[in-house]
Amino acid sequence: MAKRTQEADLQQYIWDVEHSVSPTASAPKGDINTASVDMLKVKNLIGPKLAKEIVKAREAQPSGRFTSMNDLGEVPGIGYGSRFDALVSKFEVHST
Repeated sequence: MAKRTQEADLQQYIWDVEHSVSPTASAPKGDINTASVDMLKVKNLIGPKLAKEIVKAREAQPSGRFTSMNDLGEVPGIGYGSRFDALVSKFEVHST
């Protein structure tokens, strides 16, 4: 019986680690300047239409790139609220 409990505990531990969404876990952020429309979609906040607007705004920049994440706040429909926060939590401006 103890061995079965240990195996179940180990399986639960592995599942917990693989599915961790802990705020302390720091996954690498994607580059906002290379993210595709599909990558930009954030559940319940940013759908395909708004993701396309982000790409359109990025391409309209003088350099064809956002120079800072604050540029996103100027995209119609993003602003500096929850959508902006969601994007900043997943993306950053990588140096070229």
